[in-house]
Amino acid sequence: MITESDIEKSIEKLESGTLNAGDLIDPDFLSYLQTDTLSNLNQPEKNILLFCVSLIFYTCDNLQLHTKLDMNYYLECEENNWSITDKSKNFDTLKDEMFKDYKEEDLLAFVEDMLSDDEDLGIAGKEIIFVTCKSLIDSMC
Repeated sequence: MITESDIEKSIEKLESGTLNAGDLIDPDFLSYLQTDTLSNLNQPEKNILLFCVSLIFYTCDNLQLHTKLDMNYYLECEENNWSITDKSKNFDTLKDEMFKDYKEEDLLAFVEDMLSDDEDLGIAGKEIIFVTCKSLIDSMC
């Protein structure tokens, strides 16, 4: 399980400027984001998504929680998470459902925190970022 301390160390490393965020993300996943997901986001939403995804990859790599992302498994996780989203009444009920008994609560809480109180983020963008990151966590951790 990834702890808040692990996340804080990863944030420090990413913000230090010694790592290129693009080098941390699996190339197949980055291609998928560029063809499908990023086109639906405004620039602030893209920046947050890429930072969150970079942090997830860096943290999982650093803690040696996976060897390589299985895109097919990621897509299964994403489909499952979108089906939960479709049944949710609003973003708050979606988050409640996603957090229920979740083993990587701290990492998902980091994503949630990145989405709170930012007026440049629309509700659709928040949902895309949240579901994308949750699916990535599901498939890597």
